[in-house]
Amino acid sequence: MKLGIIGVQGKMGREVFSLASQDKSIELISSISRKKEVEKNKTFPVDMIIDFSTKEALVENLILAQRQNCPIVIGTTGLEEKEKELLIKASQNIPVFWAPNFSLGMACLLHTTKILSSFLKDFTSHIEETHHTQKKDTPSGSALALKESLEQGNLRANPLIESFRVDDVIGKHSVFFTSEEEELVLSHQANSRAVFAKGSLTAAKFLSIQKPGLYGMGDLLPYLIKKDHP
Repeated sequence: MKLGIIGVQGKMGREVFSLASQDKSIELISSISRKKEVEKNKTFPVDMIIDFSTKEALVENLILAQRQNCPIVIGTTGLEEKEKELLIKASQNIPVFWAPNFSLGMACLLHTTKILSSFLKDFTSHIEETHHTQKKDTPSGSALALKESLEQGNLRANPLIESFRVDDVIGKHSVFFTSEEEELVLSHQANSRAVFAKGSLTAAKFLSIQKPGLYGMGDLLPYLIKKDHP
């Protein structure tokens, strides 16, 4: 797979570059660090793009991917409805994979949260998320995804999200289900950014065999299960 990375100078971009360099099934062809470079790139000779830049660069990145007829994996967080609409529109032409969190553990937490929310309809729920002080979006994209999972499982759920920014914490998310008699807590903590980079590369391999459409971690889980258990 010929891979191009957008946002390679960022923390996540560097992690993706490092892991991709060690993967014999991946050929690193090109990388772009700034939006202006994307705008100037009329050709980006790759067959897969991973984008960990900013939402301000999303439009140009999607234009570039569609110009090259190239699948794109996007890890940009803090997207609003107008940006998500751009993803949907682009996915009509090319395969697009977007996730606020590429951790397999977080994907399982989202799935489990939805199921438990459907069972625990008489419980109240809330979410706590903690990240490093340099994180720009609050609440985190993962916390918003957890909120959506709670609401999908229980239409009456109206979970509060509490956000904390502490030192260099990479990411911790907890979901609380509480009644008068008991409390159930689900928690996930990322100990290294490498887990997100690893997940994005797995998503890229998955996306390379997909038709145009919008994909996420919920689509990746069945693929991994089938891959590991023929």
